[in-house]
Amino acid sequence: MISLLDVLFHIFFSLYTVADFLKTINQDYSNLLTAIFSCLLFVVTTVYVICTYTQVGISKKSIALNIDYLKQLESEHKTSVTPVLVPNEISTHGGGCYPFNDLLNRRMNVYCDLTNIGNSPAIQIYTKVGLKFKYVEGSDRSFSSEYYYAGSLAINNKYTATTFFDMDKLSLLFKNLSIMCKHNTNLFKNDIGQKLGECASLVIECVYSNIHSQYFKTFYEIDIWGITAIDTEKNKRSIFKLHVPMLKDNEEFELKLVSPSDSRLDIRPLNDKEAEEFINEYKRINSIKPITIEKVNLVTK
Repeated sequence: MISLLDVLFHIFFSLYTVADFLKTINQDYSNLLTAIFSCLLFVVTTVYVICTYTQVGISKKSIALNIDYLKQLESEHKTSVTPVLVPNEISTHGGGCYPFNDLLNRRMNVYCDLTNIGNSPAIQIYTKVGLKFKYVEGSDRSFSSEYYYAGSLAINNKYTATTFFDMDKLSLLFKNLSIMCKHNTNLFKNDIGQKLGECASLVIECVYSNIHSQYFKTFYEIDIWGITAIDTEKNKRSIFKLHVPMLKDNEEFELKLVSPSDSRLDIRPLNDKEAEEFINEYKRINSIKPITIEKVNLVTK
């Protein structure tokens, strides 16, 4: 039988042999081992650096995608909170002539009811009205003598924008009216059967923003096919062809507009530059310091 002493002797001899072997290797091959370990360390370090660099690139791409996604969410949220202003009733009234600076002047007021049918309050509402002429060359469009401003308009609420035109702009309207009457008279005389002409159109432009300072614009255009003259006895007559006497100095008048179903409506978001130009034109007319629209971005680069 193998005794415990034999086992211990065998273990100690084995350890001595291994130690002696390692000592021999260390003495004879130390430089070679150092070189091998250095190469292995270089390879491991290189692989680690490459993996780290690749991981950093993936992280940067992931961050960029997240930023783009957050910007998209921010943009969608801003445009989803949308006030929508639409004209639902337009009326006009022009007075008789009155002396002004040794000349006869006349003024026409335009009343436009705007309703907010969107899902957000409208803020900083600027409204202007224009006359777009059909016939007189060199006078394609003439805007009202003033803009109308309102601070805000809640959802499903409405307000009336009131603007006016003076005689210098109305004279262009009357010139176009006279040409239109001649054109319509020829149609009646020759029984051509064509659609009667319009002398001009009423253009309403409204710029406003939501609570995130995203601006929108409502554009509405409706044609004018004549005027209704009203004398001092409140008698009315329609002027749209030549056999009807033109407007007299003491007569008041109203524009005759086509059916709203034949009007043109466009609503769209505006960029900052377009909004600035529209608002600064209002401020220029009213001698107010121009603005620069600056927004605070929720997502930073």
